Amino acid sequence: MKIFGIYGLRNAGKTTLLESLTRGLVNDGYKVATVKYATVNISVDKKGKDSWRHKEAGAVSVCVSGKNETAFIMESVSGFGDIISTLQNLSHPDVILVEGCEIKGVPKIAIGDVEEREGTLFRYKRDNDNLPEIKTYIKESIDVEKIYSKLPKTNCEKCGYNCEEMSKLIMQGHKTLKDCKSLSDKPIYVTVNGEEVVMAKFAKDLMAHTIFGTLSALKGINEIDEVRIMIKKHEAWSEDKVVSFKPVDTGLTH
Repeated sequence: MKIFGIYGLRNAGKTTLLESLTRGLVNDGYKVATVKYATVNISVDKKGKDSWRHKEAGAVSVCVSGKNETAFIMESVSGFGDIISTLQNLSHPDVILVEGCEIKGVPKIAIGDVEEREGTLFRYKRDNDNLPEIKTYIKESIDVEKIYSKLPKTNCEKCGYNCEEMSKLIMQGHKTLKDCKSLSDKPIYVTVNGEEVVMAKFAKDLMAHTIFGTLSALKGINEIDEVRIMIKKHEAWSEDKVVSFKPVDTGLTH
């Protein structure tokens, strides 16, 4: 998951820029979450409402849920890390856009003639429409991050690159996950919906040892050549979810 901040002077168009980026990314199939940082006291609650009465009674947090939406109200001010963790757990977004971001370490987009902050990647001005460039950069960053999460992150450089460099090459189409040397030796093969799931050697070995170790302990099972597992979905067997295991180089004896 990636995080990008948007900052600028008052009425510079921060919300408009965030809206445009959000709409464009969502239309391209990405999940977006947003954060609005305010420099003044705010409250989405209203005096006299049931939620306000809950809070006045001493509740540390209040959840208001209806048929159309759910809102959480907390009396204390949450830190940036807590906000990001909550959004991750609630909606699992591909990217979080933060309006009014002052957090160090977060890549940012400045708008207007505001003084530049640490981590600024772009400066957006209405008379210089570089919105497509900004959106492309964000999309590529998300795609690289998704690929990077599938690599072992050991930076062994057996393929000639560190994992971050390899992620970019895969995103650009110059390499594939199969070019990662740490993922190349497959004692097991797992496919979901017809597509192979690429796993690090440790994960594959762990799964193989667990499956074969469990089966070897069962009565009536002697030599194991291949195991195929079908995962049951609801009350019917799902034919498109098949896991196949082959005991190759697992070090197991049967």
